[in-house]
Amino acid sequence: MLATSPSAGAKQFEIGQPDSASPRFRTLRAVHERYAPSLATALSAFLRSDFQVSFHDLSIQTSGGFQAALPNPTCLMVFRLHPREERMYLHMNCATVFGLLEMLLGGKCGPEPAAARNLTEIEWSLLEEIVRVMVRPLGEAWQAFATVEFEVESLVSEPGLVAPNDPNQPANQPMIRLAFNLRCGEQSGLLEIAAPQSFFDSSAGAVPDQKSPGDAWEPDVQQKLALLDEAGVSLEVRLDGSLLPVADLMNLSPGQVIKLDHPLDQPLCGVVNRALSMQGAVVSSGKKRAFQISALP
Repeated sequence: MLATSPSAGAKQFEIGQPDSASPRFRTLRAVHERYAPSLATALSAFLRSDFQVSFHDLSIQTSGGFQAALPNPTCLMVFRLHPREERMYLHMNCATVFGLLEMLLGGKCGPEPAAARNLTEIEWSLLEEIVRVMVRPLGEAWQAFATVEFEVESLVSEPGLVAPNDPNQPANQPMIRLAFNLRCGEQSGLLEIAAPQSFFDSSAGAVPDQKSPGDAWEPDVQQKLALLDEAGVSLEVRLDGSLLPVADLMNLSPGQVIKLDHPLDQPLCGVVNRALSMQGAVVSSGKKRAFQISALP
């Protein structure tokens, strides 16, 4: 039995394209349009490539209809929306998945899509690592409806092998299908997410209480910083020097000493991505030079 039922007064969407004028449709679309750039940032940082993600489509399908429309072979992951009993589908075609795996292993996506085939166990394991990055910002977006954790239940290459007659996922259950376009260089693909309509009905499409910009700023910044944890930055340590005439520069020779206007007792500047961020001194660390921080901005 499903964990929740639609709240009183929450009108069920009909199978097909929902009414775009419906407040519930606008809420769903707005939430997932905000998810798209978060997904692009997460994939770009994790795979060290420039991704663009755009929201493509929102439609209503039955669980059985969604599975029947998938190609064979394909890449379908079934998640339980813990602590609830509903199941969510995440689908990408083989060409999209092989492109992501190629980038994960240090390669680049070529313009020609790879031929469709079943994934190996190792490829499924690697894909799970990528999908964890993809669903993390989705969980943050879905807090507008409920707090959930995504538990992988099955990995399916042939849609017909999805467990039939699941009491928690009957074939006629209405599903919200969300489609996103993924693009990296010349390669493009489609990500599809299908979740039970009952999951979104549990809040009757309500929008969280509006907060002032100051209240919303801190968690938004923390979210963006978390996505940048693995990003690399350049660090330089600089000495302040004097202006050097071009004539003196042209007459420099090996062994010549250039006097700098930097007192010995003045700390050096540590520069991150060309922006002053710290002060300190150069010290020895084994057989290498190191920068010891004495003050932060």
